[in-house]
This record gives sequence, structure tokens and C-alpha cells, in this order.
Amino acid sequence: MPRKAPLQENAMEDDDDEAPPPQKPQQKKRKRREAKDRTPVMDGQTEEERRILRQEQRNLQDRIGERRAAMCALDSDEFKNQRAANNGLFKKVRYNREMVNDGDIM
Repeated sequence: MPRKAPLQENAMEDDDDEAPPPQKPQQKKRKRREAKDRTPVMDGQTEEERRILRQEQRNLQDRIGERRAAMCALDSDEFKNQRAANNGLFKKVRYNREMVNDGDIM
């Protein structure tokens, strides 16, 4: 079988007299997002504050359990209200234990 001629790309690699290979387009540097909440995690709360927060979380979970039917109604804003209350409590969370409680509420 006769040999095939080399591809055009390979022929250009052998020529050193040619122009330099094209340069990569300059990449834009991505800006990093700033954190919305810069409060420290695992720091800045006393045991008493944590205990009160956990009690508030349990109370909210009980209220959600009692109002589950109202939350499922399509014309009710109950779900939105309870979610807002949960998000308000989450802003106070600093430790993993309370973070787990927050996830269990909804």
C-alpha cells in the first residue's frame, strides 16, 4: 500500500521558518463573590445563647407540625411566613448542632 502524505498540521510543525503558533486568547479574571455573612462559625456564642436558639428552633418545628394543613393550602401564605421565621433563626446559628436542627425543621 502506498503511504499517505502527512497531514497539513504535521507539515507545519516541521517548518521552523514559519510564524510562531497563535497565542491563547487572554482569559478574563473572575471576580470572587464576597460572602454575605462574615460572622464566624463555631465562635461567638455562649452556651446560654445556644440553648435559647435550640429552644426557639424546637418551638418553630412544633408550630410547623401543628399548621401543616394550613401550609399545604395553595391560597395560604403560611409556608412563606414559617420559612421567613426559620431563616431568621438561621441567621443566629454558629455551631453545627444548631445547623442540623435548622435543616430538620423544614
